[in-house]
Amino acid sequence: MDICFLCRATGGEARVNDDESLEVGWFERDALPPMEAFALDRIKQATEDAPTWFEGVGEA
Repeated sequence: MDICFLCRATGGEARVNDDESLEVGWFERDALPPMEAFALDRIKQATEDAPTWFEGVGEA
């Protein structure tokens, strides 16, 4: 299961806080690092002005 959250920074500094991540960073939408299609689909869906649901995302 994948769970996605749309968030915004409210203060502090981004940092790795567990054993699951190696790095953390903030990116403009047009300057994202290389990602798999499913992750880009979720980002696109979460940032559009439309209902957020992911049924069928990534299906060809």
